Formats: sequence, structure tokens, C-alpha cells
Amino acid sequence: MRKHFWTVVGTALTGAMVILSAFINYNFGHSLGTTEGNARIFGAVSVVAVGVMAVLPLRISMHWEAGRKGRGVLGAGLFGILVAYAVAGSIGFGMQNRSELAGSREAVNAQLKDKIAERDNAVGRVRSLNEDQPATAISAKIEAAKKDRRWDQTQGCVNVRAAASREFCQAVDGLRAQLDVAATAGMLREKIESLNKSIEFLRAQGAGQIADPQIHGFEVLLRSQQDTVRIGLSILLALVIEGVCCLGLLVMAGGRLGGRSGKAEIDIAMTLAEWMGTWLSERVEPMAGVQVSFAKLEEDFRHWSRGRGAPELSSRAFVHLLRAPCTEVGLRVDGNAVPGLRLGREARLLNA
Repeated sequence: MRKHFWTVVGTALTGAMVILSAFINYNFGHSLGTTEGNARIFGAVSVVAVGVMAVLPLRISMHWEAGRKGRGVLGAGLFGILVAYAVAGSIGFGMQNRSELAGSREAVNAQLKDKIAERDNAVGRVRSLNEDQPATAISAKIEAAKKDRRWDQTQGCVNVRAAASREFCQAVDGLRAQLDVAATAGMLREKIESLNKSIEFLRAQGAGQIADPQIHGFEVLLRSQQDTVRIGLSILLALVIEGVCCLGLLVMAGGRLGGRSGKAEIDIAMTLAEWMGTWLSERVEPMAGVQVSFAKLEEDFRHWSRGRGAPELSSRAFVHLLRAPCTEVGLRVDGNAVPGLRLGREARLLNA
């Protein structure tokens, strides 16, 4: 039960990876279309390619075990083409995603750099103004000066004749200059405050960090170019995804989905031995000087088992089950044939 449980879990996870691979390849294929219709066609082709690629190893294994090696080789060639197509799509998806991620982060980092430079410039300008008192205090002094009789005598420091009036108006002009400096400093402080808020917002969005930490780490470790590392990681991602899709079903549940092969078939040999014994008793007999091939024996067994409810066997399982009774009766198995045995209708090979 535990083995069956992990087989089901592994098959389910492999199926999930196949679905994810189909989505990945669909998205990348869709991006290649120049029109919406073409994009959907490219996406659909990619999905079908991934699906066929996932189940094709099972069929190749069945053809190979059944002796249909020509079909197996043909399927292997098609499988290689599909793998190349799927891996190329996954690499394109990984490259596209990483490039967009790095590009967006680099753009945010550039904005942060510009905002910081602009803020530092504003801070420097404020310091260079030499502001000695706030604008409110300067305005109060100017208003107090306007109540002086010399203000009226000079018509607001427009018509200055006397020396005393000249000194008074120079003092007022100095206050006005200080007021302008204070106003400029106030505007710069508002600008600095606004820039600080923008900087905090950009940092909250991830600005100031490395655009792609994984690529940066491998770049430093391998002392390689960033683009080379990006391509290598994209290829690795593609191999992981498509590797599971290509061979996951064959490894996890190949014996159950592909016609029961290998150890899974040997595990049920005790129940199949009875079917094998019945078939041998009815269809096979010993005879010196002749031999019969495994292929003919298997063909006769498959023909005999139709309609009897016997489990289907792969060529490997059939050969494994046939060797045991042949050894018991002293028949030597020679390559792909059994000397001293022939097909017959009423033989009783195992009646002893």
C-alpha cells in the first residue's frame, strides 16, 4: 500500500508539473504571435507538444518491449524534437521573465538614485543660503518698519533724499533680501520633504536592492557576465521543468500506465503463473530437435488469452514468467528461443 501511495503522489505531482509546463509554453508561444489569432495558435501548439511529450516515453517503452523497435526508434526521434521545442519555450519564458524583473527593478533603482541626488542638491542649497532667522520674524520687522515716519517720508523707500532715510531704507532692503532667502529656503524644505516621501515610497517597492540577487550571487561566485548567468539559470529552469514532464510519468508510474512492465509485473507473478501454466498445458508440448521463438510463443499466448480475462503482459514479463517453468522441466533457454519445445493443441508440459 505504501508503494502504491507514493506512486500516486509522484504521478499527481508529475501531472501538476506537466500542466505548469503547458501554461509556461502557452504563454511564451502566445507572445510569438503577431496577431491574436496567431498567438493562440502558437500557444495551442506548445500545449499539445508538451502533452504528447509527457506520454510518448510510455508508448516508446511499450513498443520497444514488444519488439517493435522501428516504432520505438521513430517515437524516440519525435520525442527528441518535442523535448527540444519544449525546452526552448521554457528557456524563452525564463529569460523573458528574468529580463522584465531585472528591468523593472533597475528602473526603480534609477528613480531612487535620481531622487536622492535631487534631495542632496536641495539640502546643499539650503545650507548655502545662510538663513539666520525665519520668514515670520523678518516679515514682522518689515511691518514694524512700515510704521516708522521715515517710511511715509520716503513714500515706501521710493523717494530717498536724506542720509537718515537712506540708512533706514537700506535696512528695509536688507530685511526684504533676508525674506527672499527665507522664502527660498522654505520652498527648498518643502521640496526636500516631498523628495523624502518619494524616496521612502520607492524603497518600500524594493528600490535600492540588487535587481536579481540570484544572478548577482552566481555572477560573483563564477566571475562571469550577468547575461551568461541569466541564460544558464534559464536553461536550468527549463531542464527541471521539461525533465520532469519528459520522464516523470515513465519513472513514477510507467509500469502501471505503460502496460505493466519491469518490477511491477514481477510483483504479480504469482497470480500470472497460474495463467501461464494453463496456457502451457493447453498450447505447448516438448519435442526434441525443434525450437520455438519467444515471439511466436508470446503471439500464441496473447491470442489464447483474449476472451479469457487473463492480464495483459509486456514482452519482458512474458519472458520472465516463461523461463521458470522451462527451467523446471529441464529446457534450456537459448537467446530468444526455447529448444525442445513447440506449439501444440493438446500438450501437457506441466503434468508431472
